[in-house]
Amino acid sequence: DLSMRFSELLDRLGGRARPAWNATLYLEYFSLHALAALEGDVGSFDDFARPALHLEYTNVWVGDGRSLGRLHFDPYENLLAQVVGTKHFTLFGPWRNEDLYEGHMREAQISFDPATGRFSMDELLDSTRMVMSPIDLSAPLEETLREYPLFGRAWPHRLLCEVRAGDVLFLPSYWWHEVQSVPDDQRVPQNVAVNRWFSPFWDKPFPCRACRLRPSPRYHGLLEDL
Repeated sequence: DLSMRFSELLDRLGGRARPAWNATLYLEYFSLHALAALEGDVGSFDDFARPALHLEYTNVWVGDGRSLGRLHFDPYENLLAQVVGTKHFTLFGPWRNEDLYEGHMREAQISFDPATGRFSMDELLDSTRMVMSPIDLSAPLEETLREYPLFGRAWPHRLLCEVRAGDVLFLPSYWWHEVQSVPDDQRVPQNVAVNRWFSPFWDKPFPCRACRLRPSPRYHGLLEDL
């Protein structure tokens, strides 16, 4: 992590103060409520979901369009509105997680030296945060299948989705996704999105490769109404 003021991040992304080091700038999982002055600029792109789903978080994602979110899932119903730039999603259904070798990613304490532009790992922690797949989608498929043979069942059923500025993507809970962000203009690299996370309709313990989805008790009333 690198600490800087939000205004400094915007200056760097706007080309007014480009860093000498070749690192990707990305502000992620940042609560929109912390940017109260911008809340009014976000339209109501989720009105259709509000009667049925329970809103938990609104996040803003701001970067230079060079970030890659590796293959993972989130335990939320997700509405993502793209503001600037494009995001390319590779999606896999959540029905057979053993095919994607579901597991937890261990966290690490990392330092960054702006003078040299180098990262160093201080400590590998025992704690875990995200549910990830170890599969590298950029690697040759033949090489991947030698190490993860069950992935061969998931690969033919992948979905590709391009989300451009002005688009809104609904991503159901527990769907696997890898996300590559790209800017509209390489000279002024920017990628901005806002998303709303709702309590998941589905439920399952994780990490648990063989566990199947079931409706969350929170939505039993909705199912009865249907």
